[in-house]
Amino acid sequence: MKISFSNYYVLYKKYERPPSTFFHRIISKNIAKILAYIFLRLNIKPNFITILSFLLFLTSFIFLYYSYNLFFFLIFTQLSYAFDCSDGVVARITNATSRFGGYLDLLIDRASTILFFILLYFIYFKKNIDIIVSNSDIDFLYFLFSSIILLYSISGILISLFFKEKQSTISGNNIKFTGFKYIVTKIIKFLYEFIDTGTMYFIVSLSLYFNVYFYILIFYASISFIILSAQIFYLYNYSHD
Repeated sequence: MKISFSNYYVLYKKYERPPSTFFHRIISKNIAKILAYIFLRLNIKPNFITILSFLLFLTSFIFLYYSYNLFFFLIFTQLSYAFDCSDGVVARITNATSRFGGYLDLLIDRASTILFFILLYFIYFKKNIDIIVSNSDIDFLYFLFSSIILLYSISGILISLFFKEKQSTISGNNIKFTGFKYIVTKIIKFLYEFIDTGTMYFIVSLSLYFNVYFYILIFYASISFIILSAQIFYLYNYSHD
C-alpha cells in the first residue's frame, strides 16, 4: 500500500483504538504506530501480523531457555505485544476486518497468557526459586496464583460476549458513579494500569532480573482477584436492576 506517513497518520488517528493504560499509551501504542505503517507499506495481512506476534512471543522464551537472556526476553515480549496492538488498526485501515481475524487475535491473546505462566514455571521458576517452602507447596501456590490470573483473563472474554455494553465502565472508563462507587471504580481503573499485557510483560521481566518473580506473581494474582470480584459484583447488580 503506497501511502505517505502524513496520510497514514490521519488514518491511524481515525481507526486506532484508545489506549487502555499509561504504559500502553506511552510505549506500546507508539511502537505499534510505527509498525502498522511498515506493515501497510509492505502489504502484510492483519492475520499474518497476529501470527508474527505469537512467534515473537515464543522467541522470547527461546532466548530465556537457551541463554537466559533477560534483555532479549524483555525486548521480544514487548515487540510481541506491539505487533498485537498493530494488527487491528491495519485491518481497519485496509477494510480487512473479519470474524475469523477477531477470533484468531483473541485465541492467540489467551494462548499467550496461558503459556506465559506455564513456560515461566518450567524455564525459570523451578530452577530459581529461593523461598523456603516445600516443593509440593510451591507447585500448589504457583498454579493457584496463576489460575486466578487466568480466570480473570477468561472473565474478559465472557464480559465481551454477555456484557459488551458495559466493558468500558467495568475497566474504569466512562465513570458515571458518585460517592463510594466512584472511589471503588477509580481504584479499579488504577489497578488496570498494572494488569495491561505490555505492563505485565515489563514488570515480570524486571522481576526475573531481581529474582522476585514469585512475589510479583502474588501481586498479579491479588490484583486479578480484586478486579474479578468487582466485576462479578457489578455485573450481578447490573443484571438485577
